[in-house]
Amino acid sequence: MLRVTPSANIVDVLIQVALVDKERELDRLFATKAITRDRLAKSLKNIGALQARVRGAHLKTHLTQVEILTPEQNSRYGKLRG
Repeated sequence: MLRVTPSANIVDVLIQVALVDKERELDRLFATKAITRDRLAKSLKNIGALQARVRGAHLKTHLTQVEILTPEQNSRYGKLRG
């Protein structure tokens, strides 16, 4: 599921959209029996790169959050998050 927050960077959103598109493309390749080992390897490489970028954006947001919040807010967030 694509989750877009008000503070989302447009580039990060576009990366998420591209990831969903690549996943759907891979599904179509299997559904239409057009998949080959070469296409599978290429698709997985592309999907993995996009997943890494999405994950990186998510983790950078956590780093920014720590910088923005006060120590008390960060402590409270940590307790609420578990």
